[in-house]
This record gives sequence, C-alpha cells and structure tokens, in this order.
Amino acid sequence: MFYLHRFFSFFIGFLFWVFVFPQDLDGQESLQIEKEQWNSQTIPIENYSIHLSKTNILGVSEEWTPNSTIALLCAIIPGGGQFYNKKYWKIPIVLGITTVCLYAITWNARLYNEYHTAYVDFMNPNPLEKDSWKGFVPLGEDPKNHIGSANIINRLKRGTSLYRRNRDLSIIIFAGVYLLSFVDAYVDAELFNFRVSPKLSMSIHPSVFYAGVGEHNLGAGVSYSLTF
Repeated sequence: MFYLHRFFSFFIGFLFWVFVFPQDLDGQESLQIEKEQWNSQTIPIENYSIHLSKTNILGVSEEWTPNSTIALLCAIIPGGGQFYNKKYWKIPIVLGITTVCLYAITWNARLYNEYHTAYVDFMNPNPLEKDSWKGFVPLGEDPKNHIGSANIINRLKRGTSLYRRNRDLSIIIFAGVYLLSFVDAYVDAELFNFRVSPKLSMSIHPSVFYAGVGEHNLGAGVSYSLTF
C-alpha cells in the first residue's frame, strides 16, 4: 500500500511536469514576445518625440506661415500685427510713433481747450465771473484793467487756432500711422514666403554708341542692364 501511494505521487508529479511546466514555458515565451512587441511599439513614439523637438515652446512649427486675416485682427493693437508676423524689429518703430502721436494729440487738445475756454469766458458779458482768462493777464496787473483788451483777444484767438490745427494734424498723422501698420501687417503676411532671386542684379556702366551719319557719328552715354 505504501509503495502504491509513492508510485501514485510520482505519477502525478510526472504528469504535472509533462503538461504544466511546458505551459509555463509557453507563458514565458509569450511574455517575451509581448515585451518585444512593446519595444517595437516604442519606435513610433520616439519618432514622434523627435518630431515634437522641431517645434518651439509655443507649439509653432518651423513650417509656420502667417495668416493675413489673423494679422489684421492682431494689428488692432499697435504693433500686434508685426508681433504676429515675427517682425519684432518693427514693433518699437510702430509703438514709438504711435506714442508720440498720442502725446501730441493730448498736449495740443489740452492747450486748445484752455485757450478756447478762456476766449469764450473773456467775451462773456461778465468776464470777471470767470477765472480761465485771468492767467493771460500780465503778471501783477489787475484783470479789471484788461477787460475788452484787444491784445488778449488776439492772443487767445491765435492760441485757439494754432492748437486746434496742431491737434487735428496730430490726429491725421496718428490715423495714417495706424492704417499703415495694418497695411504693413497684411503685406508681410501675404509675402512671408516670397523669396527674391539671388540672380536679381542691375549694372550701370559708361558706353559708346553709334550716333548717326556724319563726321562725328560716335556718342558717349550710360547704359544699364537688369538681370532676373
């Protein structure tokens, strides 16, 4: 009975070794195959990461091309269109001219309002009730002695006309610069990929040519040639 039990145990172990252990090897082989497949799948990921390295920190590809419509929308803010087109050197120019124009508009508008208000108050039937014109009276003199003064009237008129004209001119210049920034942004976006041929050249040199029939039939001049 004891030997029968040992034989039975040995037989069960043999069956386990024959049928179960190969399956475990198959599992290891399948695990190895899956591992190799996983390693093979990492290749596209590496390629993708290399592709991403060709973009900048803003996610803009090196093949980026500006859109003229977006450039016009960005140009609503002075210098925005130039920033969008990556023409960074133009931004200080646009902002500088715009700032100067805005300052000129503000300064001339303030002086125009001062002169115009003073003139209106001075021509009032009771000018002493207003203080705006009294700053134009010579220092140390009584404003009562200058009521109806032609000198003050002319001074206020000239100042009103001068600063109104300067204010309007500053507005026109500002509008022109603002419009020009739109045009510049649009043209830069449209011609972003435009390349000038390296063969483009122009040469100017003196030449001698045939002038016609006669004793002196030669003439001197200048000729030029354009290559493109």
